[in-house]
Amino acid sequence: MCEEDSVTYLRDLCREKEILDRQILERKDNPDSSINLTNKLLTQEISRVQSGGRPPGRENRLLDVYNEKPVRVTAKILVPVKEHPRFNFVGKLLGPRGNSLKKLQEFYLYQFLTILTKNK
Repeated sequence: MCEEDSVTYLRDLCREKEILDRQILERKDNPDSSINLTNKLLTQEISRVQSGGRPPGRENRLLDVYNEKPVRVTAKILVPVKEHPRFNFVGKLLGPRGNSLKKLQEFYLYQFLTILTKNK
């Protein structure tokens, strides 16, 4: 079923690209940047689907909330220590005696932040 959808989607993309190529040839003396951008996007989408990508809307992005397994969301944030070597980033994030971090954890009812540092 999914392969049939991919083939149909790819066929539609190729048709659109052919139509757009004809329009580009007709307007060769007056090129339009929006047509060139559309052509570039169509080419990228065709290559994505040909390399095994799924058509839009077919990807499973939903989360099973009934499974009751804890969900771990992580985000790595790089701190500009080299640009600001004298600023105490860890102290600012934690606050006095870790109160800033504790308040965030109580407010969101979750372990909000883990700070990893490198030794100098």
